Amino acid sequence: MSVLAIISENCPAAAAKKLSKNFEILRLPADPQLAPPVAHHPDMLIVILDGKLFCHREYYCLAHQVIDRILELCKLNLICTAAPRAALYPLDVGVNALVLPDRQQVIARRSSLVPELLPYLAADTKQGYAGCSTLYIGGTLVTADPSICRAGERIGIPIYKVPGGDIRLSGYNTGFIGGCGGVWKDTVYIYGQAKRCSTGHALLEFCRKKKIPIVELWDGPLSDFGGIQFIEAMK
Repeated sequence: MSVLAIISENCPAAAAKKLSKNFEILRLPADPQLAPPVAHHPDMLIVILDGKLFCHREYYCLAHQVIDRILELCKLNLICTAAPRAALYPLDVGVNALVLPDRQQVIARRSSLVPELLPYLAADTKQGYAGCSTLYIGGTLVTADPSICRAGERIGIPIYKVPGGDIRLSGYNTGFIGGCGGVWKDTVYIYGQAKRCSTGHALLEFCRKKKIPIVELWDGPLSDFGGIQFIEAMK
């Protein structure tokens, strides 16, 4: 049974090549309605939850070939939303939600979330970029965002706070730890060398204590190319 790694079309070639040794790679095209630096980030484009793939209707029209491939391989139902969509916050974060796969719920900003995802909301947060801002590792929220920490505490999820502010994201002062990679079967995959920044050092320390492997996908600085979404294909 194969596992898909859904990544940005702008993911570095070296990182995609390394991922392809263990996963089937699917690249999402950019959404022209979003700001160019993040328009191709999976955590800005789709949510996979409860046997469903959620995305904006206009984006599906653009990216239907790759989305249909995901639907077919993983036996998912497509849920398209017609909620307002634009490049400016908060209209850009309608499907930016932190998925808690063990609970089949999300943490997200309620007032920004598309209506179709509201039934899955476990905790409201001020952070609209909830999916970008956090790695969910072994049942722990690893984040620099205080509002995500408060949301996790309200629903009884352990928190591990990292510094933040030193992750590369082209076009912005900083990126988010959730956009630096993803987690599959308690292995963390990240874009860049963790030791090159304080956020990465904190992530290394957390994973060392928990005995969780980290796979660095390329030799550059820790960078936000949008969170990797892993999902198992079905027979």
